Amino acid sequence: VVNKGIELAFNYKSIIRDLRFSIGGNFGYNHNMVTKYKGKLNQGYVVNSDGSKTFVTNLGDVSSGGDTRILEDHTMNEYFLLNVYRGSGVNFNSDGSVNTKGGPRDGMIRSADDLAWVNAMKAAGFKFAPVNTVGKAQLSYGDLIYADNNGDSTFGNSGDRRFTGLSATPKFIFGFNVTASWKGFDFSMIWAGSLGMTYYWNPEIYNRTITRLGNSLSNRVADNRYYFNESNPNDPANNINGNLPRLKYSSDAINTVGSDYWLYNASYIKLKNLQVGYTIPDRIAKRAFITNARVFVSAENLLMITKFPGLDPEIGSGIGYPTMKQFALGVNVSF
Repeated sequence: VVNKGIELAFNYKSIIRDLRFSIGGNFGYNHNMVTKYKGKLNQGYVVNSDGSKTFVTNLGDVSSGGDTRILEDHTMNEYFLLNVYRGSGVNFNSDGSVNTKGGPRDGMIRSADDLAWVNAMKAAGFKFAPVNTVGKAQLSYGDLIYADNNGDSTFGNSGDRRFTGLSATPKFIFGFNVTASWKGFDFSMIWAGSLGMTYYWNPEIYNRTITRLGNSLSNRVADNRYYFNESNPNDPANNINGNLPRLKYSSDAINTVGSDYWLYNASYIKLKNLQVGYTIPDRIAKRAFITNARVFVSAENLLMITKFPGLDPEIGSGIGYPTMKQFALGVNVSF
């Protein structure tokens, strides 16, 4: 593996009358590439003796991993996933025939027209993996379909997985700090963050639309999952624009398949520490036989800016205890 990058650091101090301040920061960029492992990836169609074509790949021989893999000419642990299908939304041609490039724009079967497109595609000889049967307990409203990247007329089989160019490793790491003092008052803050990483996030309860006996569901799932009551299209509980797939009990062979639907931008910036203090003037401190006295209030992990819907991108994509907000009020006294 070859790692290349750049690191920069800066610091500036100044005094303007009674104001003293400093600004400092650091910035790092890193990019890795696997240059030698088990060989190059070769895949594509071969023509059989009868003129038919078969898709072949040596992926299992030259790489390792599952939804993230190690392969020459790629970054370490790059996501290797199915792509959610992105159709034109125009499901049928003007003559009534199925538009093979139509289908749902965001890959989720949301309407009767979308389901009719799926059935028409099946009638035309296309297949949908991993479940090809249409029905309430199989492929239905609120389910995802996946792109046919290798052109074998099956949408979402193993040959359709592709490297995404994304990983959970941040490309940029940075931080900066500011300190200032003025007539006994002092102030400091520290910011830190990471940019350019992507998390695969689909944990049960938190973001996965599976129900189990004894388990709860997060508000995120309850409020944003797809729901459509076929027997009552005007049901006020219908949520056909929900971002998450429909609820299923115990298991979901369709929507839990590794796909880019569950990739989230995990970049963040966090206010790690903020402190404000005041040093009591000497003339007052000496009356109490004190050499120096300072009162302060401080906070840690006070603010985080991120688009990641999980618990805390700083701790990774797993379910763990997030970094806590902490507050402190203190007095430093010297005699």
